[in-house]
Amino acid sequence: MDAVPIEIKDPRFLFETIITEQLFNNKNSDINWKIEKTKRLLENNRNLISKSALFNFNNRHVSLNSFDWIDGDDIIANYFIWYLFLLKKSSSIEEQRLLNFNFESLFPSITNTNQMFNSSVPVFDIKSKIKKSISTILIHDSIRFMDIYNQENTIKLIKNKYIEFRRSKYFEYTYDKNQDKANWFLKQFNNDGVNLPQEVPPINKLQQYALSMSLFLWGSNSFYSSRYSLINIEHISKSEYLHKINLKWNQHSHRKLNKRNNVKAYNFEMSTDITKKLNELSKHHDKKKNSLVQYLIEQAYDDMKRK
Repeated sequence: MDAVPIEIKDPRFLFETIITEQLFNNKNSDINWKIEKTKRLLENNRNLISKSALFNFNNRHVSLNSFDWIDGDDIIANYFIWYLFLLKKSSSIEEQRLLNFNFESLFPSITNTNQMFNSSVPVFDIKSKIKKSISTILIHDSIRFMDIYNQENTIKLIKNKYIEFRRSKYFEYTYDKNQDKANWFLKQFNNDGVNLPQEVPPINKLQQYALSMSLFLWGSNSFYSSRYSLINIEHISKSEYLHKINLKWNQHSHRKLNKRNNVKAYNFEMSTDITKKLNELSKHHDKKKNSLVQYLIEQAYDDMKRK
């Protein structure tokens, strides 16, 4: 008998089995349905399968060890794979090949968000206990018709892209300490009429991850485009835009800090020779110029009050 009960550790094979079952029974082809059924098969652990089918599968696909770099407990790694899968559903072949995306693919306009929604993209479940299996299935689904050589190269490309992301400055946007900055960035994008893809879950932390990944995956040759108003359409490079928005953030943070510390900015006109005197006084008292001015004013005020 060719069919025997055996413990299946390769989620790809179960996924392929479900696809075959669908072809015979003409069932729902949505990937969410396929993944949910794969989950149930994984939970049951032992399944009646065909030895020859398993043998043929192993001959046509890379070893499961090729996915060992995926840590099931690493939410960011699994979310990165899910996010790539999401972006590839609405991007060009060139973008998919290089894993560098245009601004429009990463930040669809609010008016086009509904058109960008793709029901074939599975929902990212932050509480799932089998994140690695789902990530493995997502990669497998995009390479299953390739030969083994190209399967291996694609997996390496995704792996190296994730390692590059971990080492990039954009990874800092995933840190808890940068939550406020990420939220502020997203608000700026929203004000300009652009947004993250609709499929990104409305969970603050996942929105933060999606922003950091989008900034990283944004190709340097693709220009930022503000679509809030036809009059205010702005096309600037990635580096120029990030420089401008970081300056805005620094100003915003400085104002916020000043308000919290009861500090107010003042603007006075004085004669040009004051600069030299202020520099000498600052050096003499070992104080910064703003601290020095405040110190001298408070001294003069105290002297006036004592008279």
